[in-house]
Amino acid sequence: ELKWAEWYYGPQKRLLAALKTRILSPNRYFDKATIIGAFQKIDEDRLKRKFKKSKRTFNVEDVFIYSLTADFDKNLFASERHVLAYGFDINYNRVESVAGKVDVKDEKTYLDVLTRYPGMGSRMTSLGAYVNFRHQSRDSVFSFDAGGRYSRVSLFSQFSQDSALIIWPQEYVEGIGTTNDDFTWGLGITANTRDQWQFRALGSSAFRSPNIDDFSKIREKNGYVTIPNPALRPERSYNAEITIAKQFGKITDGRGQAFKVSSTAFYTYLTDAIVRRSHRLPDGSNTLTLDDELLVTQANVNAEKGRVYGFSGNMLFRIGNTWTVKSGINFTKGRSTARFELGENLDTLLTVPMAHIPPTYGQTEISWHSKNEKFKIAAIARYNGAKKPEEYNASGAALDSDGNLVLKKGGSSDNIDQGYGHYELDAEGNPRYVADGTLAWTTYNFYTSWQINDRFSVNFALENILDTHYRSFSSGVSAPGRNFIITLRGRF
Repeated sequence: ELKWAEWYYGPQKRLLAALKTRILSPNRYFDKATIIGAFQKIDEDRLKRKFKKSKRTFNVEDVFIYSLTADFDKNLFASERHVLAYGFDINYNRVESVAGKVDVKDEKTYLDVLTRYPGMGSRMTSLGAYVNFRHQSRDSVFSFDAGGRYSRVSLFSQFSQDSALIIWPQEYVEGIGTTNDDFTWGLGITANTRDQWQFRALGSSAFRSPNIDDFSKIREKNGYVTIPNPALRPERSYNAEITIAKQFGKITDGRGQAFKVSSTAFYTYLTDAIVRRSHRLPDGSNTLTLDDELLVTQANVNAEKGRVYGFSGNMLFRIGNTWTVKSGINFTKGRSTARFELGENLDTLLTVPMAHIPPTYGQTEISWHSKNEKFKIAAIARYNGAKKPEEYNASGAALDSDGNLVLKKGGSSDNIDQGYGHYELDAEGNPRYVADGTLAWTTYNFYTSWQINDRFSVNFALENILDTHYRSFSSGVSAPGRNFIITLRGRF
């Protein structure tokens, strides 16, 4: 049965204005400077109407963005091997949100819809300042970077009171807000040996304060609704990364054969990671009725801790000055530990997969170009591993009738509800939907380009040659089947 008769975005309107100043005259404070002041105004409209219903719902958002950034570079010595970079940035965002319904029969308007963002407006102010020092050895074998940044972010959201939909506490009507700040740092070391080995090590801390979407957005999707959480705290991370690479021959000179292989491993430890979980409204209820549909409430909350780790491998093989083979693969895992509510006055601490972690994926490419590089062809295989349901993020937990713990996978940002699945018969012979997660897939693609002259070029692509049906991780839409793309480009 169809759910929507209409579901679409209105035309997006954007206004962008920026003024950029570059100062290239060296002085005692900097050798060069770049200062940018900018303004953006973005209008977004979302419109939808349920099947067999006459009222079309509209959500209209206006976003105003003001920014000022300044970056300065100073060579500390005449050799230009010791560079000090510093700067600051200031940003101010304001969001205005309106929602309602229009009856398609008589064009009457009804303002009985919960706005996507707080109805009385939201604003976010962020400012930061940074400094970075870079040193390079005289023979360019060794380089070192060290830097630090101070960030401060303030949020404020004010809700409109509409008792027909939800009764916000007085503090929400007067406005809820938060201010967070932190100092973060980063260190990096790179060594390029004369026998073409490269070693790179990075260490850093990071800080992400909740934005307006995290803090106060209201969003309905797949039977769930995300609600504000004024207790949301910033997430912090500590990161480490190591890269080892080896090159045989010279990749760039275009003669003979050359080969390069590299591998990178990383690990990130998170505290107060922002995750989506089941959450109660201010009045204690865990459901909300919107547009005649009963929705389970969720919110962004802080996990106690989390970790993300993985590695990537890349290979490049050049044959003569016309053939190239490239291949790469990426693997990532993530886990978070957080409290899950099992009922009133009952919760438990669980470690579950983190959201937004894709399955293993990679790409292999074989390409050829003419000696004058005007004609190029490439064959590319893209491949993606499977992701089983147990590797998906959990949005909640509950106890079944036998007292066993059951994790709820639906409603998370991994969108397992929109992935693959099948039906099985339960003990009583009734069909029951079983999620299969993300299935593995591979596509084969062909690309070619011809540079006709200095002004014009023609590109042709044949994608997904075998017409494989697949759906990318976290997407609710199947990817394109076999398709052809012809492009004519001109530069004037």
